[in-house]
Amino acid sequence: MPGSDPRQSLKWVAFQKPVCGGGGASVLTEIMHGPLAGIGYECRLISGFAGRTVGERKTSWVS
Repeated sequence: MPGSDPRQSLKWVAFQKPVCGGGGASVLTEIMHGPLAGIGYECRLISGFAGRTVGERKTSWVS
């Protein structure tokens, strides 16, 4: 779009395909706020009586 801020197109959220096994799953998530401003997380989901819950979350990358 003419006159729009080109940084707007650099904003996104992504969820990678979960990897299942061993009573839970791991999923990579990513969010980009703008050029050179984003973070990624690796989340470990634990399968239990109440369904799947987040057991651990760690940063996988930061820009």
